[in-house]
Amino acid sequence: MVETSSHAGGGRSGGRPACGRRGRRPDGGGEHDVFALLRRGSAGTGLTVSRNGALAGPLGVAIAPNGNILAVNSLNGKLVEIKPNGSQVAVKKLDTSGSPAGAGALFGLAVAPYGRGVYFVDDATNTLDLLH
Repeated sequence: MVETSSHAGGGRSGGRPACGRRGRRPDGGGEHDVFALLRRGSAGTGLTVSRNGALAGPLGVAIAPNGNILAVNSLNGKLVEIKPNGSQVAVKKLDTSGSPAGAGALFGLAVAPYGRGVYFVDDATNTLDLLH
């Protein structure tokens, strides 16, 4: 069960996940934001958004400023951009180190403030990199 709130300190629980609900954030933010304050049970297995195609052992995920999902692959060193409907719309090679090239090196992923790039961790070179 996910508890959602339309004001600080308050709560609403109805056995439904918060996904798709509309309301104001506790801090007064945007009216279309979805948030979870408390989960009191198993989240279950979730829904598959995208599979196969350019995905190859995805290990890191972040949400881009445009709402698309970014995933980094552990098996080939690629970044994959995925629309919320599951369609894969772009692929970029981030890592060529290792054997085979790009294998097992990309783990973390975060969008830079104001959408000014994407940070990613390259374990093979022991670096934190920024893609513009």
